[in-house]
Amino acid sequence: MKNKGKFSKHFLADKIPLILAAVLMITVSMLPGMILSMIIEPFYNETNAKTLVLLWCISQIVVTVLIMILFEKWFVPEYEGSMKMKGFSYGMKLTIPVFIFWSVWMTIKVITKQSVCYPPDFEAIVKGMRPGICEEIAFRGIAVALLLRRYRKPENIWVPVIFTSVFFGITHFFNITEPDEILPIAVTSLFATVYGIVLGIIYTFSGCIWPTVILHSLYDIALNCIENAESSVEWLVFVDVGGMTLIMVLYLIYFLKKRKQSAALWNTKWHN
Repeated sequence: MKNKGKFSKHFLADKIPLILAAVLMITVSMLPGMILSMIIEPFYNETNAKTLVLLWCISQIVVTVLIMILFEKWFVPEYEGSMKMKGFSYGMKLTIPVFIFWSVWMTIKVITKQSVCYPPDFEAIVKGMRPGICEEIAFRGIAVALLLRRYRKPENIWVPVIFTSVFFGITHFFNITEPDEILPIAVTSLFATVYGIVLGIIYTFSGCIWPTVILHSLYDIALNCIENAESSVEWLVFVDVGGMTLIMVLYLIYFLKKRKQSAALWNTKWHN
């Protein structure tokens, strides 16, 4: 990847990258949605609720993609190529174990009647794509790439993946509205952290944001089409977390073993 000899120096990114990355993750993942909610709220009622929610999702996707394009132009060269297709096929190969796990496990839950599956409609697809696109851009496409400005040597290239994934998990705590939701939200946050590590590794290896966007979006679309049956047992959630944790450990071992390969990819962004 050529960066045309450009190198942009950014004081905050160079001096306090972890703090800046944290601020950007929170801002990019939440602020567009909050602003759009305030714009739409005066027009919200029972008759147009579904339409406005879909409009909110689509608008947030558009705004977040525009933010990613802005960062790709502003921060040179670490974002260069992230939205292009180079590295896409390799990234998609890395998603295969996760696809297999989710496909098999969700099929088992439906066959054993622990879950009920509905055909995907436009609403389910749009609602699934919103976090798939917006969260991947905020946490991987922007934050991981920004931290690789400082942490791209083989010995510390794992820092962006772990740091952004922990933050990814922490942001899910913001969904708490009632005291009795603490435990399920904590489990969700743990899962998000583990899943974030897998997604971060895929992005760091491929240098392309689209494989993680596809993987994340398809998972959320599936969640919108599958719901637990009334007779389902509570311990099934531990299979979700445990299975993804096992995959995460395998990915992390592979990542640390091949970290020189990943470091070499990102170093090409910094040299002509």
